[in-house]
Amino acid sequence: MMKKAWALGLAFAMVLGMTGCGEDNQQGPDNVEQMIEKSDDNIAKLTVWGSAQDQALLIKMVENFQEENRGQAEFDIKVEKMEEATAATAVLADMDKAADVFVFEHLKLDALVAAGALAPVQVPDAVEREVTSYAFNAAVFNNRLYAYPMATSDSYVTFFNKDYINAAEAASVTTALYKAERLGKKFAMDWTDPDMLCCFLGSAELYIRENEAGTGNETNINTIYGVHDGAEISQGMTDIANSPGFAPLTDGEMLEGIRNGEVVGLIGSQNMLEDLKALWGDKLGIARIPTVAFPGGQVDMSAPINYRLVGVNAYSRDADWAHKLASYLTNEENQRLRLQEKGDRPTDSSLANSTEATANQLIKAINQQEKFCYAEETLPGYEAAFSAYALWLYESKFPEYEQLTETGTGTILVKAGARVVDYQENLDNLQVAIENGGVFVPVPVTYPVVELPVGYDTWEEVYEACKPYEETTEEGVITDVQ
Repeated sequence: MMKKAWALGLAFAMVLGMTGCGEDNQQGPDNVEQMIEKSDDNIAKLTVWGSAQDQALLIKMVENFQEENRGQAEFDIKVEKMEEATAATAVLADMDKAADVFVFEHLKLDALVAAGALAPVQVPDAVEREVTSYAFNAAVFNNRLYAYPMATSDSYVTFFNKDYINAAEAASVTTALYKAERLGKKFAMDWTDPDMLCCFLGSAELYIRENEAGTGNETNINTIYGVHDGAEISQGMTDIANSPGFAPLTDGEMLEGIRNGEVVGLIGSQNMLEDLKALWGDKLGIARIPTVAFPGGQVDMSAPINYRLVGVNAYSRDADWAHKLASYLTNEENQRLRLQEKGDRPTDSSLANSTEATANQLIKAINQQEKFCYAEETLPGYEAAFSAYALWLYESKFPEYEQLTETGTGTILVKAGARVVDYQENLDNLQVAIENGGVFVPVPVTYPVVELPVGYDTWEEVYEACKPYEETTEEGVITDVQ
């Protein structure tokens, strides 16, 4: 599961006026360049922190940096292991002993800036011209650039077995579920993962985020906001739950389902990529996160995204060379090297959209969905309540539908408009649980007796009349739409 960080909805707003911004209230040196103690005898002595899996690549880059700057200084640069997920915590624990240059998750930017741990980027305009606007904004705090974007580290996409589901079918949860149902297979999502669940919220511009006081989380999940509200999202999720083609599985259960031939598609974190390659091989298809059906129509799901940033310690004793090294590690040449050796998605805008990068299915998918991604810090405590709500939706199927679901007609009853449920009281309970770090306790729903629509003698006739489609071609042409 990704970092618990979500404010869901529209893409990052463009940050303007990067130069000449007002004063900040962050702690740290009043003037970093004046207060840092310069190293002696023209020796550039730096420490770089990077993850264990990045050590070989970082060492190569540092060696190239020293070679390209030969004669300008005597270099003493050490590359040390520090995982990106814990780098910010280590810096905050002792800034004076922390690395001069370090790779960290962008969700930790605010805490680092507030503590005065990051030296602002010296040439923000140059960085802004080179990287995608989304990655650029991930490194900004109060209209000031504090780090160098390096790569995208994680997002959620659609994975599918091309022997069973084609790209056009994978573009919509509705068609993917229907195809899985027809084949007697499953399309899976992890409804115990709050990040996965938040993919639904972003479609409606709803959010779960840290409150302004920093004392807990806040959410508007129970209010009408934008085009869709929490009740419509709940109805859409319940429609999914009623599909015979759906399976709510954890990552490990999905992999086991693939091994036994049951699971043919899923929405999941890109961290599953290597396992899926091993299981599906060249049959593996990857697509941007799909559209989902709410009562108001099909809408794009949102997706979590995390950026990997390179920061310069505000207390570095050689800030000039630290900035030069951080800039070098994230330039187009080294992002290309990272792409070629590790398959990392670049933040450099020209490289990210190049033929070389988009030949990678995962990078192409994230490029297509980046505008739907958004992230802000949240505090722990909401996860159990949100997961409990989703599992309650899954388990709260109409008792009258159990027999129909067994014959493969459960989903179609929703399509026929046979079901109306009031979710509001439970959404109110969910809001209280999220904002107070409490437990979600559902209020039982009384289901209406469902009668056949006028003009139909059996539910099987309703099922046939309401099929989403007959066949979807690889080119995306949907025929026989009802």
